[in-house]
Order: sequence, then C-alpha cells, then structure tokens
Amino acid sequence: MSTVALFTAKGAPGATTDAMLFAALWPRRNLLIDCDPAGGDIALRLPGDDGSSLDVSTGMLTLLPLARRPMQPTDVLTHAQVALGGTELLAGIASPDQAIAAGNVWSTLADLFNALPEHDTIIDVGRLHPTSAVLPLAQRADLAVCVVHASLTGTIAARSRLRTVLPALARDGVGPRCGFVVRAEDRRTAEAAVRVLHEGFEDLWYFGWLPDDPAGASLFEGGRVPRPERTMLVRSGATVVAQLDAALPPDSKRGAQSPELNVAADGNALPQSAPPPAPDAAPSQGHRRAPDHPAPGRGPDEPAQQQPSHAAADGYGPVTAAEPAAQRVDQPPAGWVAAHHGPPPEGLPVTGLAAPEQPTGGRAAEKAAERARNKRGSLLRRKSSV
Repeated sequence: MSTVALFTAKGAPGATTDAMLFAALWPRRNLLIDCDPAGGDIALRLPGDDGSSLDVSTGMLTLLPLARRPMQPTDVLTHAQVALGGTELLAGIASPDQAIAAGNVWSTLADLFNALPEHDTIIDVGRLHPTSAVLPLAQRADLAVCVVHASLTGTIAARSRLRTVLPALARDGVGPRCGFVVRAEDRRTAEAAVRVLHEGFEDLWYFGWLPDDPAGASLFEGGRVPRPERTMLVRSGATVVAQLDAALPPDSKRGAQSPELNVAADGNALPQSAPPPAPDAAPSQGHRRAPDHPAPGRGPDEPAQQQPSHAAADGYGPVTAAEPAAQRVDQPPAGWVAAHHGPPPEGLPVTGLAAPEQPTGGRAAEKAAERARNKRGSLLRRKSSV
C-alpha cells in the first residue's frame, strides 16, 4: 500500500496536526504512525475510542524491539490503537535516545509499513535532516511532504533544509516524490511562500495550503467542535488530501478499495466512499509538480481543474461516481461513536473525527430555563409599571 511521510525543517509548523488531519480525511483505510524522533505526542492529544486515554507505551515502543527479529507486516497492527473517531495509530517513542538506539530497525520498519496489505500509512517523521535516524522511513515512502510555515523564518529554513534533504532522500537515484504543503494565515501569504520555494526548487510538487485555524486544530487536541466539516482546516484539508492521493503512483494503491473502512460504535461496518481517480500519467522518477495541483493563487475552497469523484459540489459531502454532484450521502460515515447524541450532520466527509457531544440536559437545561424565567419576569414588570 502507499506511504506518505510528513516532515518539517524548523520549529513547529503543524506537521503532527496535518498528519492527524490527513489520516482522518484519507479516502482509504490507513494507519497513522508517530515516528517523530524528538518524542511523539499523538497518543497524548487524542482520546481512545471509548473516551479514555490512549496507552503511550503501546506502539513504537513495543514494536521496535520485536522488529529486530523476522516478523510479518500484519504483526504491526497488533501494536495499533484506535482513537476516538476511528483513526488507527501507532503511538510514538518517548525520547531521541530511543530513536538513535533503534539504528537499522527503521529500515526494517519502513519495509513492513510499505507491505501492509490493507492499510495506507501516514507517517510523521518530525524534523528531518540527512543524518536523522528515521530518514529510511522517508526514503522508502511514496510521497515525502515538507510542511512549511509561511513566515519569513519558516520559509527560509525550509528552503535551506530542502537543499540537503532532497539529495539524501534520493538513495541510489530512486526516492519518493517530494513536495510541500504551506501553513499560512491567508492565501496571499501562502502564495509568497510558494514563490520563494519554487525559485530554488522549480519542480517541487505543491499540494496546497492549510489555514492557521485554531478552532479546527482543537479537534486534534481532544476538543469538541460542532460541525467539524465546516471548519476551514477540514475543508482545505480535503483539497490537499485529494492532491496527495492523485500524486501517488497508481501501483501503490493496489487492493486499496476495501469494502469496509472503520467500524462504528454499534459494530456495523460502514462502506467507504469512492476513491478519487488516479492521475492520467505519473512521472517515473524525480521531483515534479503534482498533476492538476491548485495554482498558487487558488484558495482552499476553490476546486482544482479536475474534481475527484468523492468530493461533492459544495465541498462537504462525499458522493460516488453514480450519484449527482449535489447529492449527499445518506449514511453516516465511519468514525461516529456512541458518545454522539442525535443524528450526525449531513455530508460529513471526515472518517476519523469524533462528533461533538450535544448537551441534552443537566446544567445546560437549567441555564435555558433560568433565562426563560428571567425574560418572563422582565416582561411582567414592564407591564405592571405601565
């Protein structure tokens, strides 16, 4: 299956949040892997599928020792946990010392991740440099995506780091298809960063930009957000995910059309939406710009020239090829859990985000009743004074 590795050059531009976002929006079943050598925190930021805390010691910490001996790719899944919303993940390591001590095991894990029969893998490798312990994970990925913050320091640091990382990724002349995603406050700022990076790397693929959206990002901090599909981060993330999926080599998507994605809280499997079509022609090697990628002047809400079949006309609901563009999916997507009260909003495109809890009583009901009594009392006093 296909593998996407996300890395950064300097600071914290939001690569971990983007990895969780892409895993939630990915059109096929996937495994989110936290391989930040500085120490992973995804398991700390997401609750478990039952609302409890995830086990930070189950994941890479339990997998690394076993990977020194022969094992099957499916054995990796025994170390995975399910977060609230249905995202399958491997919790990260605790310190840089553990990443260095693993040594050549990272190369073995890279091959195991690529050989998973029913899962795409989305890997957060943190700050990447030519001597990084987790470099083999990016070298063996299908896509290596640099997350760039569109500030002056962030853009210059990314350009400087790419000069050394891109040659290191192309081992023996063969490496992943490399590109970047921009984090910015607005479209104009993102355009400026794109121009700077394309001046030094003309053929580097540009997959789009994501807004600095604190409300949307709180989804991945255990927060509750009503109608998450309407946040700018999720809407723009759907466009970026479509570009990433279109840039993947067609042969890396073999067997990806699984009839089931995640399993809802009641145990009933929900069908996955139709995956987007593969690009007409993909380059064999080298770093080239993604086909039909959004132009630097296009915002996150504006569609690319060729809309994938799983994106509805309004940008929210997934549709299949047999459905009209404006029709929404009637069946709720996978990832909705028992903690959700009431029916899910129509057309939610996210498979790995938990729905917010809706207040049905208790303190919220008491406050509503108190406001009604106060309003009625003020009307009565006004009439009596007249």
